[in-house]
Amino acid sequence: MLAWDAFRAPRFPADEALKLARVVGLDFDQDVKKEVCEIKGNDVILWDRITRHRNGGLRHVSEECMLDVLHWAAKVGREQNTGAARNLIEEAHLTGDPTLLTAIEALLNVLPPGVSSAGRKKPDTHLAGAASDFEALENLRKLAFAESVPAPKIPEQAVLPLMEVEEEDEAE
Repeated sequence: MLAWDAFRAPRFPADEALKLARVVGLDFDQDVKKEVCEIKGNDVILWDRITRHRNGGLRHVSEECMLDVLHWAAKVGREQNTGAARNLIEEAHLTGDPTLLTAIEALLNVLPPGVSSAGRKKPDTHLAGAASDFEALENLRKLAFAESVPAPKIPEQAVLPLMEVEEEDEAE
């Protein structure tokens, strides 16, 4: 979540990933690499729920790791439906867990919103997995947590006025 918040992208410098891991008391090689990301060259690439599942980094649903819970919920929400994702969280007895509620809110505020939410015409393929996770989790928030988790703050694109070019600037 810190990486998404800081870089707003799934790919960023590996040395920054090491610093972020240290800040939260994690050993990058033991706790992060091959669990939620991979290293390519000098960069780290964060995994969405599909990639984590495919690479064996997505563990069982438990209160130990809320990212696992949220990635499982997004996976189930996409493959089945939002009600099944809610049932997954209920069966794990995490519905009212304050850590889960905070995690949902935080993740929704850092992941890129889906195409329909952001009003983009053409999605960025590098962000597609994370945007899909966002949409699945936002649907879950609306269905099961609307009263306890506020809607994500989606930054709007600022419309910048075109600067008028003076005639002498055009001549240069």
